[in-house]
Amino acid sequence: FDAEVAVMAWPAAAADTAQRAQVDPEKVLVAAWSPVTWNDGSLGCPQKGMDYTQALVDGELLMLRVEQALFQYHSARGGPFTYCANPDASYTVTG
Repeated sequence: FDAEVAVMAWPAAAADTAQRAQVDPEKVLVAAWSPVTWNDGSLGCPQKGMDYTQALVDGELLMLRVEQALFQYHSARGGPFTYCANPDASYTVTG
């Protein structure tokens, strides 16, 4: 995994977080980033009524912070980060 890829990908997630929190993007901080292995194709963010591949998926977990609020974003390796409002713990930290 390449931390530089995560840093390059996070401005879009930061802009999304700023919009959700209704703050300026400069107020969004990186709380954590880690390479992970998701347990299935839901990337740790399953949606009701959806079917997912039942295979391990290399990916990334990004947590952004605005004051005390945390915003969690998931991705497959090298893919775009997607906001996850109701994350589950179906992953293994690999980094």
